[in-house]
Amino acid sequence: LFVLILISVFVALALSRTTAEAIAVGNETAEGRATYAAQGSLEMMTRNFNKVFETRLSPTDADFNPLRAAAVPGIAGYTFNQEVDRTSENRVAVIEKDAFAGLYATRDNWRLRTTATDSSGVQVQLTRNIVNNRIPIFQFGIFYNDDLEFHPGPRFDFGGRVHSNGSLFLMAQTGLYFSSRVSTHGEIVT
Repeated sequence: LFVLILISVFVALALSRTTAEAIAVGNETAEGRATYAAQGSLEMMTRNFNKVFETRLSPTDADFNPLRAAAVPGIAGYTFNQEVDRTSENRVAVIEKDAFAGLYATRDNWRLRTTATDSSGVQVQLTRNIVNNRIPIFQFGIFYNDDLEFHPGPRFDFGGRVHSNGSLFLMAQTGLYFSSRVSTHGEIVT
């Protein structure tokens, strides 16, 4: 009888531990799925945030209402609370890093936040902070909104900054010289 009681206690402990681990694994799986859903929402918000600035240089708060209410395609079973907030007002700043270092920009900061909630109540909240630099194009010697090409010709020396929103194709035979920064959104092909 004593051995039977001991075995029953061990079985009860094993079952309770197994049940607790199964619940923990289920919670971890639900949190992982909610995290991926929130990441998908945040990526879609970022893409749509950029599109707002393609049509309006200084958008108002109402311009972001469609972004806040947008559905997340391909993700079923979740509700999303999407927030877009400006965290600082416009100010003039000098860019310190990357290809645009030294240029003046109108800078403002934004926060994108999404909360994904599944049907069982698991919630995940992700936040992305964005620094939005709007660089006036008069600071460039050459600014082109598409692919920019330099064809063979006489020696060409250029002293100003050059930027292309597409790719930059350099095909000069006798000499092509830039004394300032050259930048592109795409690739530089020589």
